[in-house]
Amino acid sequence: MAYKDKEKQKQFQRLWKRRKNLETRQKALEILGGKCKNCDVTDFRCIQFDHIIPEYRGSHIPHSSQAIARQIVAGKLTDKQIQPLCANCHAIKTYEVDRLLYKNRVN
Repeated sequence: MAYKDKEKQKQFQRLWKRRKNLETRQKALEILGGKCKNCDVTDFRCIQFDHIIPEYRGSHIPHSSQAIARQIVAGKLTDKQIQPLCANCHAIKTYEVDRLLYKNRVN
């Protein structure tokens, strides 16, 4: 759809992209079960994608939430690589993993 007014065109494109990104994210969460793996929270606003095995530099798994969602919907990532966690469970897991990985360095 073409607008003569460039600002209206930009606004339309922003809203369209936001809606498509939200739809993709919701499809990805459905594929992964639609709830936090630890506490069963189902509110999609607080669900995050967690790398089951922590991946750092050189990882083939993207780190942006939207890129992860697109790859889940495309079937390139599975529940063996990515799991849905609520923000609290994700923060706790990240803290525990970092503590285990770096406990010998902090002294």
